[in-house]
Amino acid sequence: MNTYNKLFSLTAFLLAVFLSVQVLAQPVAEAVQDIKPLKPGEKVPDIPLKIMNNKTGKTRLSDYKGKLVILDFWYTGCGSCIAGFPKMEKLQKQFGDKIQILLVNSWESEEQVAEKIEKNSHLRMHIPDLPSVIDDTQVLLQLFPIGSGVGQHGWIDKNGSFIANAHAMSTYAQKIEDILEYKPTFFLHDQVYASEFKKNPLIMNSHAKASNVEKSSLFLSANADFGPGSYSELNVVDKLVSTVRNTLINFSVVNLYMYALLEKVKSSRQEVIYNPWISDITPNFLKLEVADSTSYSTFFPPPSYIEINRLYDSKETLKENKFYIDTTYMKSYYSYEQILPVGLSQERIRAEMLDDLNDFFGMKYGAFGSIQKIKVPCFELVYNQRIKINHKDKKPTTKRSVNESEVQLSLKNIIGSAATAFKDQYVFDETNGEADKIIPLTFSKDFSKVEFNELSESLKELGFSLRPSERELDFIVIKENASKER
Repeated sequence: MNTYNKLFSLTAFLLAVFLSVQVLAQPVAEAVQDIKPLKPGEKVPDIPLKIMNNKTGKTRLSDYKGKLVILDFWYTGCGSCIAGFPKMEKLQKQFGDKIQILLVNSWESEEQVAEKIEKNSHLRMHIPDLPSVIDDTQVLLQLFPIGSGVGQHGWIDKNGSFIANAHAMSTYAQKIEDILEYKPTFFLHDQVYASEFKKNPLIMNSHAKASNVEKSSLFLSANADFGPGSYSELNVVDKLVSTVRNTLINFSVVNLYMYALLEKVKSSRQEVIYNPWISDITPNFLKLEVADSTSYSTFFPPPSYIEINRLYDSKETLKENKFYIDTTYMKSYYSYEQILPVGLSQERIRAEMLDDLNDFFGMKYGAFGSIQKIKVPCFELVYNQRIKINHKDKKPTTKRSVNESEVQLSLKNIIGSAATAFKDQYVFDETNGEADKIIPLTFSKDFSKVEFNELSESLKELGFSLRPSERELDFIVIKENASKER
């Protein structure tokens, strides 16, 4: 979309805010008595709606009877909500009169929405051509028991009955088709039930009694009721039977291995001041050598405004969007619990967990996880000569103009942010503390975008140099069909 079209869309939206808001004689809050969260199958109360960008003239929920209705709860400070707007608009166009998507803002007035959109137009906010309900009395928010409130969708069937509340990852073309055709389906919810396992171990839901368990490990598939969040209760001591319990709910396979092994990996990286981000799936401490990475991690990167149209092309590009739908999430997430005798060291507890992981995922995928030393290309930051540097006692500040970046930060902080210069190369600190000092540097652009040669020349003027080298680093390695050698 070019600049003119963006400004036109923004102007049209703002006009819609002030010209098409429906002012109702009867307050919304008075339309529903004894407001209680809806349960699946219950009729949704026929409440009046205050609607922005209302092109249909409909002002009540009952006006949408005969359509599948999806309520998209959002507010202007929710980046993931705004990032999902193109998806929702495309779904509305794809299904036409069969569905109605309503954006619902329960936290801001229409004036606040208009003001914030105008101030943040530089973020390329995509303004959808969808009706937006201003739920300023929060009646809809109370009717739909949504966990975190934003980034969640409420579903109403064609007869006006409540279906479910679900995470945005459960909204895509195939899901909508299944519901319209009355096919069985599931939703990834966002209800936080963490309190349920703070006192009671997962194993109480199985055949055993917790009071009889002295050593146990348990794996369960992902629980859709928890939504795309991970919860844990660690080092829970049962004094009656002298056991300690660790419960991890909805962790990806990768994150389970990270919990077991990450502390050992950190010790080999104390001198690293720049860590490259290898890819969306494998961060800089992990090597994933498997046939299908989506069985191990979805690792949701926040979608950028630039790429959002590509990511949310609904059914036609479902394979491309595999990290953003509920079925992929359920595929790679598990709950794990271990119960062990009191008194074991954390090292022993994590070693027991690693054995459990390798036994279970070894049977399931032929996977084996361990720590391995791997040589990586890198640079060593060295200090060649002492040049007088003015590092007065003041807080680090970064000053930027249109054409240049004037920086007064510690050298560690500058290098740690220089992603363009180093890309996939590690940088190790060999300066004996000199890199901790605040130094003045001026670059031709934002220093995070400075090329290697410019950064290197600037460092030389201050007596520093970047020496190419190789180092061995510890990595968490998960391989399929690997020999079981620690």
